[in-house]
Amino acid sequence: MNKILSVLNLAASVRRMLPDQWVLSLYTRPQLASILRSALNLFAPEGLHSVDIAGGGLQGLRMELDLKREKYLWLGTYEPWVQEAIKQHLRPGDWAWDVGAYIGYHSLLMWRLGANVLALEPDPANFDRLLRNLRANDAQRVRALRLAGGCATGRAPLRRLIGHPSQTRLGDDGPAECDVVPLDSLLVDFPPPRLVKLDVEGSEMDVLAGASRVLRESGPVWIVEVHDLAEPVVACLESYGYKVSPMGKGARVNPRLPVRGPAHFLAVPRS
Repeated sequence: MNKILSVLNLAASVRRMLPDQWVLSLYTRPQLASILRSALNLFAPEGLHSVDIAGGGLQGLRMELDLKREKYLWLGTYEPWVQEAIKQHLRPGDWAWDVGAYIGYHSLLMWRLGANVLALEPDPANFDRLLRNLRANDAQRVRALRLAGGCATGRAPLRRLIGHPSQTRLGDDGPAECDVVPLDSLLVDFPPPRLVKLDVEGSEMDVLAGASRVLRESGPVWIVEVHDLAEPVVACLESYGYKVSPMGKGARVNPRLPVRGPAHFLAVPRS
């Protein structure tokens, strides 16, 4: 175990010395990135471990991670275009809503930028880890609720995605259930958000249907990850007067950032 920790500490030290852009450039070289991932997997321990984040917007913070599956979180390369957009559109004192917070990576970034955060995460295992990660960093300005966003108040089955043991979505055949609330209902207890990050594994339209007041009256910036058809999501946001752009080049974020993963959109209210 000491040898494993020594190798991981060395890798973390090297990561801290490298500029983020150098590390991100590895994703444009798939073969090299694959070799490095395989090498780290040889030394990554099994299970969950509390580690210091080695780079990116959360560098130096502590999270409980599975280093075999979540190296991108540890290295700080998780959705860099989303990290960049959050940094550009949040100011200290703002409220941000992280809908589909997973284990709190983006919530902690929002908190570190000085924002007050409402984090929604329906999956019980992810929610427990989210709470532990918030406590590990004394992130007292983050309020976490075990809820899913949707079009109406109620309960819905929660189904774990095949091949993604940490990802769940609302579905007809889920073995567990979770509470669902429209985002509009949250305005009763929380200030309107300056920014909403939405990552709900295909339930984007249901969440937007329950957020008409947030869209119409609050007009926050939206960062939306789309897992199914993008056109309905884009059309809905445009109908409320938003300018919608794909994340990455041309989306008012660093144009050198590589774009990988599911489709992301940045929606900004038209002035």
